[in-house]
Amino acid sequence: MIDLRQDEARAYRSAQRRRGRFATVVSVVVIVAGALVAGALDDALPGPAPLRAALLVLVLGVVYEACELPFAIVGHRASVAAGLSVQSGRSWFGDRVKGWLIAAVLGLPAVALLVAAQRAWPDGWPYAAWAASLVLAVVITVVAPVLLLPLFLRSERLGPGPLRSMADDLVAASGLRVSDVRLLKMSEKTTASNAAVVGLGPTRRILLGDTLTGDDADPERLAEARAVLAHELAHHAHGDIWRGLGLEAVTSLVLWPLAAAVLAVLPEALAHGGAGDPAALPAFALAYGVLALPFGLLAAWQSRQRERAADAYAYRLADGASFARAMERLVATNLAELMPPWLTRVRGSHPPPGERITAARRAATA
Repeated sequence: MIDLRQDEARAYRSAQRRRGRFATVVSVVVIVAGALVAGALDDALPGPAPLRAALLVLVLGVVYEACELPFAIVGHRASVAAGLSVQSGRSWFGDRVKGWLIAAVLGLPAVALLVAAQRAWPDGWPYAAWAASLVLAVVITVVAPVLLLPLFLRSERLGPGPLRSMADDLVAASGLRVSDVRLLKMSEKTTASNAAVVGLGPTRRILLGDTLTGDDADPERLAEARAVLAHELAHHAHGDIWRGLGLEAVTSLVLWPLAAAVLAVLPEALAHGGAGDPAALPAFALAYGVLALPFGLLAAWQSRQRERAADAYAYRLADGASFARAMERLVATNLAELMPPWLTRVRGSHPPPGERITAARRAATA
C-alpha cells in the first residue's frame, strides 16, 4: 500500500498557491509600472526604435526578474525542505540564469523585429507577428530536446536490460515509430517523477525520468513504467503535440489583432505612441496577457481531454491496475493532491490524480 502523503501534499501545495498569488500581484504591478515609466526610459535610450525596444525590454526584464526572484528562492527552499529537490542553491540559481539567457537570446531580437514590423506595416503587423510566433514555436519544439533540455537535465538512451526490453516490446505492440526512448536523469536534481513526449520529426522522443522507473528488476515497478510509457506513446499516436500547436495557432490568430486593437484605445500614459513606439511594448504585453487568460483556460481544457484519451490508450496497451499504481506513486513522490481546489483543477493541464486513479481502477475491473 503506497502512502499518498496527502496531509503533506495539501500543506505544500497550499503554500505554493499562496506564493503564486502574491507573485502574480507583484508581476502585474511591475508590468503596469513599467508601462507608466516606459516613455521616459525610451527617451533615455540610444539608437533606432528596434534597438531601443530590445534595450527597454532588457531593462524592464531585469527589474521584473529581480522582483520575482524572492518568490522563486522561497519556492526552491520549500521544495528542498519537503524533500522534492536535492539541488543545491548554486545549481538551482545556475539553471535560472540559463533560463534568463535563453529568454534574452530568443526574446530580445523578437521584440526588435516586432517594433520594426509595427513601423513597416502599421495595419498588417499583428498577422506578420502571428506567423512569426508560430514559426518560432515550431522551431523551439523541434530543437528543445536536443539543444535546450540538455542544458538543464542529462539523458541517456536506455541500455540493455529489462526496462529496455519492455520499452522495445511496447513500442512494437503500439505499431508506432519512435526515434528514441531515453532515461532522463531527474534524480540529480529532484526526487519527483515525470515522463513526457517531446520534439517533432527527427527529434521526437519519449523521456522517462529515472525517478519514475526505479529498480528495473522489480516486476511491479517495471509494470508501472510500462503503463506510463504506454500513456506517452498515446500522445505520439494521437498527434497531441500538433493538436496543441494547432490550438495555439487559432487562438493567437485572434489574440494578436485583438491585443493590437486594445493597445490603440489605451490611454497615452500607458500606450505612449502606440504600435511602433518601443515605449508601448509593456502596455501591449499587459493587454495580450489579460486577453489570453480565457484562451489559457481553453488550452488547459484541451490538454486535460488529451490526457484522458492518453490514459484510456494506456489501459488498453498496458493495464489499468498498473497505471493506477503508477499514478499513486507519482502522487506520493511529487506531493500532489488527489483532488486539488476547483480553480487549480480548471487551470490544470492534467485531470486531478484522484480522478485518473479511479478511472484506471474502473478500467482494470471492467
